[in-house]
Amino acid sequence: MLYDDICAIATPPGTSALSIIRCSGSEAHDKLLKIVKIKNIKYRRVYLKMIEISDNLHDDIMIVFYKNPRSYTGEDMAEIFLHGNPLILSGFLNLLKKNGFKQAEPGEFTKRAFLNGKLSLLKAESIASLIDSQSKRALEVASSVYDGNLDKEINILKDYLIKLLSEIEVELNYPEDVTNDYNLYLGELDKIISFSEDLIKKASSGIILSEGIRTAIIGNTNTGKSSLLNALSEKDRAIVTEEHGTTRDTIEEKIIIDGYFFKIVDTAGIRETTNRIEKIGINRSLNELKKADLVLFLIDLSNPVNDIELYEKYKFFAAKHIVIGNKKDIKNSKLSICDLTISAKNGEGIDELKKLMISKIIDLTSSGDGVYFLNQRQKSCVERVLELLLNIRDSIKEGISPDILSTLVQQSLNIMEEMTGKIHSEEVIDKIFSNFCVGK
Repeated sequence: MLYDDICAIATPPGTSALSIIRCSGSEAHDKLLKIVKIKNIKYRRVYLKMIEISDNLHDDIMIVFYKNPRSYTGEDMAEIFLHGNPLILSGFLNLLKKNGFKQAEPGEFTKRAFLNGKLSLLKAESIASLIDSQSKRALEVASSVYDGNLDKEINILKDYLIKLLSEIEVELNYPEDVTNDYNLYLGELDKIISFSEDLIKKASSGIILSEGIRTAIIGNTNTGKSSLLNALSEKDRAIVTEEHGTTRDTIEEKIIIDGYFFKIVDTAGIRETTNRIEKIGINRSLNELKKADLVLFLIDLSNPVNDIELYEKYKFFAAKHIVIGNKKDIKNSKLSICDLTISAKNGEGIDELKKLMISKIIDLTSSGDGVYFLNQRQKSCVERVLELLLNIRDSIKEGISPDILSTLVQQSLNIMEEMTGKIHSEEVIDKIFSNFCVGK
């Protein structure tokens, strides 16, 4: 239940100098005071206390009490600092549970903060991203949303919709006194549609930075795709042999290049085959080609003809790509089709390739004014609003009645409230916070 008193370890598992346990709930202080036996507490003050955790197990703890609503969750809270031995932490958690606390669910502290009005849903999601960011740029994106930049843009969009709705409502409430020109509505709609399109375009780069720049290595069998994955990741991640068709499934590896987070995907070689399992792998390769943010087409410099044909056939499916001539250690030939030549086997040219990869995706990952989405849920909300606005514009041209127009504009506002969490379903909220760590 939401109003149970909850507790959880808020620091990573394992041995450490210090660890933190969090507690929150309407009776959290009363239950804790029975354990720590401190009288006349003052909030936000650090107390040092020797605690008997169990028979023959004691620890010096520090504890800070926070009074609602001036706490992270908006409830009475406390944070307990203990020595970071897993046995001590486990023992203290058991002590808390014996005194009426329940183990917190993943993200339950932040969920309570959201439900108690301490932060918007956008800011709550940014907290998870701040914790989970894989690169400096992704961290900057999460920080931008945490600072409220996305909230500001969403509020501007909401204000535009509210202004339009108020103009329509005036005509509905005073039909004898006010008759609005529908051309004025169309002008307002065009402005809102343009703003929504710009927001989607600007903010979408954040998703790529948060989730990683999906980079597919595409080519014929035995062109060195697995060797390139190993060279980029600087580890023996994929099996490398001279036998054709060794890779039957996609293999992913995460790497950071100059602060940018890439998901490198080694794919099965694309060729004609009768092997059923290899065909499945090839279909997956083609799917990766189509959904990748960046494609690395590999050409075997020692035998390039079939590789060039493959590139010419599939290059139109890749919005951004680099053509790489591989095996220059065997034959260092110059092909005009190649952006650069490398030897994945001995690492020659890999640093140059990494620089080229960055230059290719800069426009995908930049937002001039620092506005970003963190996930597909956020982007989808604005896309739904845009789709509805486009339908409204068409309906106005067809002579829609003011009452239906009002309903449709209100629907678009409801989607924006859903995005920020002011309108929400329990199922959606549970799904969002289930991805948080337990102590957050």
